[in-house]
Amino acid sequence: MIKYLIFDLDGTLYEKQSVVIRYLKIFAEKENLDFSLLHEQFTRAYILAKTETYPTTAAFWSKVHDIFMESIQSTKRTLLESLALEAKEDVLLGIKARLDIKELLEKAKSNGIKVVIFTGSNDMYSSIKLQEGEEEFLALYAFKQKQLERLELANYIYKLILTSQYGGFKPQVFVFEKLLEELKANPSECIMIGDCYNDIGATQVGIFSVLIGNNDTKEFVPNLKIKNFHELINIIDFDKCMLKPLQLTEES
Repeated sequence: MIKYLIFDLDGTLYEKQSVVIRYLKIFAEKENLDFSLLHEQFTRAYILAKTETYPTTAAFWSKVHDIFMESIQSTKRTLLESLALEAKEDVLLGIKARLDIKELLEKAKSNGIKVVIFTGSNDMYSSIKLQEGEEEFLALYAFKQKQLERLELANYIYKLILTSQYGGFKPQVFVFEKLLEELKANPSECIMIGDCYNDIGATQVGIFSVLIGNNDTKEFVPNLKIKNFHELINIIDFDKCMLKPLQLTEES
């Protein structure tokens, strides 16, 4: 029996937009610089920064900007960071829920299936040791909550859980184990839905995992691949809170 639908947030509930590309393009325009070269240098700065460890994601991005500004010999650090902040706010304002997600969540809620959001800004920083303090955690939690409100999905959510509160990131096995422990759930009672390999890492603990989109899942194989949430609605028997096995694809 399905008791929990567990969703990643960014890129899953809505199609993710690149904040970096947005503010680099504006920076290039303002400074009359070549965007493609800027993007190449920024990528190098990102890779170099990942060789060190940081207490927070903010500290990591600060280091990226340090390396980047030095590489392009610019003194416009304040301008770059103000554009980055504006781009982040613009992306938040511009996000729109994927088609059929509200219907899916409504069907789940109406049939007693609880919806959990399992996310974290540090999931993408697998090579960086992050130890966010309480202030950073609360700020991130508030931002994720604001995203759900902007998507008009907050009322469907049973729990919003950040991976950083477990001291790790997806796809580390122990964060999924801690999630199951917190929910007091068996793997067979959960479905994990995400857009990349971090989320599909839930298969390591036996959780049925669904990939939405076509991103590379690296060493993990999703139980099911879907293009949109309408497909997921069609393979769940909401009255019985079970998957319809006869309709699973060959990739499941």
